[in-house]
Amino acid sequence: MTFTYTNDQGFPHHVCDIHGIRVSQLPKESNLSIIQDTTNATNTTQPPSSTIREWRSLGKGNCGSVWTAGNANWVIKREDCSQTRFLWKEYYIQNRIRSALSDIPNAILIPQSFWYTSPPDTLHLPELEMEACNTMCSERIPPLSRSFRDRLIDHAIPKHAESAKQLETDCIARVYLGKYRTGGNAAHYSLKNLPLWLNVLQELQMPTNEYAATMGQTLALLHWAAEIDANDVEFVLGSPRQLSEPGLMSKVETIARLRYNTSTRLGYGMQQEPSQDLVIDEGSQISSLWILDFDCCDAITMDVTGAEKAAVAVVRNDPYTPKPCQLGDHDYELWKAFKDAYLAKGAQVVELRRLDKDLPEVFIQRLELFFQMKKEGKELPKFHRGPFCAPLSQ
Repeated sequence: MTFTYTNDQGFPHHVCDIHGIRVSQLPKESNLSIIQDTTNATNTTQPPSSTIREWRSLGKGNCGSVWTAGNANWVIKREDCSQTRFLWKEYYIQNRIRSALSDIPNAILIPQSFWYTSPPDTLHLPELEMEACNTMCSERIPPLSRSFRDRLIDHAIPKHAESAKQLETDCIARVYLGKYRTGGNAAHYSLKNLPLWLNVLQELQMPTNEYAATMGQTLALLHWAAEIDANDVEFVLGSPRQLSEPGLMSKVETIARLRYNTSTRLGYGMQQEPSQDLVIDEGSQISSLWILDFDCCDAITMDVTGAEKAAVAVVRNDPYTPKPCQLGDHDYELWKAFKDAYLAKGAQVVELRRLDKDLPEVFIQRLELFFQMKKEGKELPKFHRGPFCAPLSQ
């Protein structure tokens, strides 16, 4: 069986086998037709309309730096921090996930992806030292309200609370259901990615079981609907979505067939970044759970091997999800909420897609096994990863 892969190494896509070994190039006619579809894509170096306002940095990670303009409802992510992680892959996978989950009810919020552009058709920030680079535009996760943020600060970093509250910094918070804070306050912290350990969440009387269930449902959807292992994704708290209308759904099948780094801004039905601004009620105590960072995700097969690969990915990302435990253990109810939600949503999806009904249970069994192996210092199974990402199975 062969798949058309999304290539992360700067080459045109190829037809490869399941191990990522190249079989042949796509027919030239196919590529030409796609190129014709995108001839009206970005042909300008002008930044989005909101750049008349001041650009602000929202953070920097392993894959790139994130920026917005004023109170815009969008962010751009620049591939300027890594030689090994690629925005094109994140752009493709983010659209793939939204497409796969569009018809299935789910509680998680996934940022919309608007466009991708690469040099020379790229977005230039008003900083002279910055070079042109690959850039992706996505929906911005609205920051937490000031009152909600300050409440988190009091518990998460009490020794730094007074100074932290004086900062005019947007805040989203990482939800760690698999990790307790040990020791004292961290010497370094960032309000842009404020860590909320399980004991801090419990002190705040946050709905941890609800978060666990949402994480379980989300992973089941990513595994068995989007066919993604969810490696290295982040679960964060932000304010609720503010976009009044969902954006045009990008055609993930078309994106999968595009040449690597094809600019899609204003091309083949894509929309521009939204014009509306964020408006945050600074007294609000309402938050929503979001998922982000998909550039390290990889495709899985719809079989036992795929379930095992997905389980290894979750173990490696263990601060976010509850750890397996037994009845009577302190965190058993948290684990049970995650497990039950995963199995229920997984059963719904595999039945809908006519997959092996045992796959969700296999994942949970392997997750329990691999966490135990990690605890005992044993090596986890290794699976082929990229640089390709296989498309959805038929």
